[in-house]
Amino acid sequence: DVTQSIESLAVIGGGMSLAVGQTAQLPVRFLMNDGTLAVPDYSLMSYASSGAAATVSTSGVVTAASAGNATVTATLTADNTKTATVPVTVTA
Repeated sequence: DVTQSIESLAVIGGGMSLAVGQTAQLPVRFLMNDGTLAVPDYSLMSYASSGAAATVSTSGVVTAASAGNATVTATLTADNTKTATVPVTVTA
């Protein structure tokens, strides 16, 4: 099971900056037990967004809804102690 080889979730680039109406894939990678970064299977995570500036789909796609700031959190479904928090800045 690949989820047992995942040490943690890592945010690439520190955050996201989008203009209203833009969409982008959440910049999260799996940090594996051997120290390598792997492109994740986004279906293995659940997502939540705080703040009205951005929404996130069940596949980890962030949509900029309105100018402001939001925080998107990705959680490994098989182990909810493994999370990544991504700040999102949305400009008009």
